[in-house]
Formats: sequence, structure tokens, C-alpha cells
Amino acid sequence: MSIAGALNSAVSSLYAQSQALSNIADNLANSETTAYKANSTSFENLVASSGSSSSGGVTSSTRSNNSAQELLTATSSETDLAIDGSSPP
Repeated sequence: MSIAGALNSAVSSLYAQSQALSNIADNLANSETTAYKANSTSFENLVASSGSSSSGGVTSSTRSNNSAQELLTATSSETDLAIDGSSPP
């Protein structure tokens, strides 16, 4: 493994961690927003093949879990609309 490969691995790890911190910050900033769905981060190792000079690294991906029905809230506007997705068709 070369110095450049080691630095590339470190930079990809830092980038993945910054994506995770960004998701955490978004979740905190929008925690009181109506109908906001929280995001989570998953990580994957990038493993180099044998005989390769690459050192691998880490990647991250953002996942949104939108499976829960939120509470319906009454408003004073006549044009507001809500869809209740909890009852069967």
C-alpha cells in the first residue's frame, strides 16, 4: 500500500463520517417539523482485490425510513389537506 492509497482511504473515511454527521444535524434541526422523516446512515467497506495497489476505503449512504404514520394535526386553514395512511383500504 502506498502513501497515496493510505491517504485516499483516510479521506474516504472522513467523508463518510461527515455524511453521517450531516444526517444527524438534519435530524436535530428538523425534529419539530411536521411530517419530517428521520434519515439514518449506513456504511460499507470498499475492499481492494488481492494484488491491487489500492487500499480500499469506506462509503456511506443515507436511508430514509418512511413507514410510520404520523399524527394528524388540525389547522385553521380551510385549504389544508391530510391523508390518513393508517387505515386499510
